[in-house]
Amino acid sequence: MKRVKAWHFLPDSGCLANSDGCKVQVGETYTVEGEIKLCSKGLHGSKRLIDALKYAHGNMLEKVEIWGDLQMDGDKLVGQNRKCLALIDVTKTLHEAACYFAERALKIAKVTDKRYWNVIKVKRLWLKGKASDKELVTARDDASAVRNVDRTTRGADGAVGVLRAAWDAASATRNVDRAVRTAREAASAARDTARVVRAVAGDAWEAEEKYQNSYLMKKIKTELIERKQGGRDENIRGNQKYRNHS
Repeated sequence: MKRVKAWHFLPDSGCLANSDGCKVQVGETYTVEGEIKLCSKGLHGSKRLIDALKYAHGNMLEKVEIWGDLQMDGDKLVGQNRKCLALIDVTKTLHEAACYFAERALKIAKVTDKRYWNVIKVKRLWLKGKASDKELVTARDDASAVRNVDRTTRGADGAVGVLRAAWDAASATRNVDRAVRTAREAASAARDTARVVRAVAGDAWEAEEKYQNSYLMKKIKTELIERKQGGRDENIRGNQKYRNHS
């Protein structure tokens, strides 16, 4: 029986978003009974990490193996069985990725306005606890003020993409749904960077996504190695069967 290695994001609770509350444990195999249908019923995942990020419910990333009545379509797949091979909290990595993708968008679009760059600088300070939520929001609002000017100089697609990439990098705050927002904003920053690439350099969306995937893979592999060497256990206990999907 064919098995496919993939990636999947869980909510911070470690439970599947559409399950009966079961939590995932590394090394366990989880099964959904009945007819499997993509986006409706089964255990999902994506071959590429950058694709899994698009469907993230939170910041708990699991490396998985999926099999049984496999169905694949575009950037996702589903099966009857899924084994958790590794499970880590990648919150910090996703925050950093959002900043990196935003900076990449600014460089590609040759942006020199300091307000764009400052929002990312403040976000990095915020991650270190050296900037407040208020300072982060202020920097973000300052960057948004230049949107209309940039539209006239670089075209709507490029300007909006640059603005949104910088905005996304700064959006997640400590107090408002941080877990889900971090993953979503990192994914948005990645998409907006690709949008800038397409607007500035033509048809290069796929190449940019491959670059982003490579960047994330390198970061995640480093984390996995460090956690293994440090003996940190990210296992979350749980049951083996799910009623629905995710």
